[in-house]
Amino acid sequence: MTTSLARSQLRQFPTWMPVVLIAVWALVLSTALIWVPGYWNDEAATISMTTRPWSKFVSTLSNVDIVHAAYYVIIRPWVEVFGTSTLSMRLPSAVAVATTSLALIKIGVIAFDRRVGYGAAVLYPAIPVSVWMAGEARSPALSALLVALQILLAIMVCRGMLHIVGWIALGLTTALCGCVFFFASLSTPALLIFARTRRDVIRMAAALAAGTIPVVPIVFRGAGQKSQVSWISEISPGATARSMFESQYFMMSTVAAAMIWAIAIFGVVMMLRTGHRRATLAVLAVIALPNAAFILAALAGSMSFYMPRYLAFTTPAVAMLLGMGATRFSRRMWNVAAVLMLAGLLAFSQLAQRRDENSKSGWLYAEHAIRPLRGPGDAWITYFHMSRAAVTYESLHMPLLNAGRGDDYAVFGDTGVRSIPEIDQAIKVVWYVPAVRSEQVSMEWVPAELNALRRQGFTVNLVAPQATVDKVSVYRAHRP
Repeated sequence: MTTSLARSQLRQFPTWMPVVLIAVWALVLSTALIWVPGYWNDEAATISMTTRPWSKFVSTLSNVDIVHAAYYVIIRPWVEVFGTSTLSMRLPSAVAVATTSLALIKIGVIAFDRRVGYGAAVLYPAIPVSVWMAGEARSPALSALLVALQILLAIMVCRGMLHIVGWIALGLTTALCGCVFFFASLSTPALLIFARTRRDVIRMAAALAAGTIPVVPIVFRGAGQKSQVSWISEISPGATARSMFESQYFMMSTVAAAMIWAIAIFGVVMMLRTGHRRATLAVLAVIALPNAAFILAALAGSMSFYMPRYLAFTTPAVAMLLGMGATRFSRRMWNVAAVLMLAGLLAFSQLAQRRDENSKSGWLYAEHAIRPLRGPGDAWITYFHMSRAAVTYESLHMPLLNAGRGDDYAVFGDTGVRSIPEIDQAIKVVWYVPAVRSEQVSMEWVPAELNALRRQGFTVNLVAPQATVDKVSVYRAHRP
């Protein structure tokens, strides 16, 4: 009797309630502690580009960051209203991740079944790269949302749920997606798989082609600015594939990543066996095409700027695969338990990192070491990435001596430091903040820079030892 009553009450459970619960879950997970870590290099660039005058903004794009121009334009009104605190800058990304979860519900319900939609929506904000995207004042979270909307619109127009408005919306979404991050256009051809008739194939190709047209100038202009990413080391095709397998989505060890991919593969097999062949292959293609493009480019020796985060826009499709695999139990409660356990496993490590204010860069560590000791007339020198964050915070109010080389952002310091500038005799104390990211830096650059300070009459003392993700250390150089 009790069991029958429980089942009756479960059947009466409102269908909208899971959507509300998932929305709350996704928003809480995405926003948790995003205000704690300090800014890092790329986020500081976002602040610089969205707070400078329009004339300066446009002139800067002629040298760098044309590939991020659309994101800067979209986010700029938000920055003008809500300012540049860590919470306000990152909140749009967190909301984008939560919104993507809601889009995945709809995709799953239409293309597969309700279980897949709910499972993917719960798992998406917990995937480590999604946790990272939600806490970044950059474009990946928005580009991932737009890819999910592309998939949803493609499904709806091919199933007759939307007509002319749907095709127009698909073209516009494709254009916006490519403009926000042009690599996202690599997944666009996968949407053709959703087309069921020759007529739909023609319409889909036309909509996608029209949406890709605005992206072409950005690609060509971005190619002319490739020196902006010249610092990225070239890696072998094998290392690229391994990074895609381990760290691109899950940021875990090989064994842990293999276990998670096994769940996704199981889901694919089950969906292919249950008559969802077309939709399953399309979702797979959204992941496979961009990854294959980077591997082929590495094989050809023409790709020296692969970074795992560049393909984060394919994460919604990965969540769909995990939703397929984690919800194949016959009992509903088993599915719920499996999804929640997997979500906890995925999210834990990345959420734990958010508790550390230095988890993204070492600027706050350096600031805390310098602030109580600095005096009037002090100056400082630091490396490029640190100087971006420091200028953004503007908390030390000391002149940055290696600034002003006319670099692309026209605000930040030299790449350095590597060459210590000639320091005015009136300056008696200089704070030197290097980041020792490699053995080469530790053995060559830092000693040379310290000796350059000594040759100008400074006595150099270590104030704060190496720490934080940047391996930052702080030196105080003073002279009579």
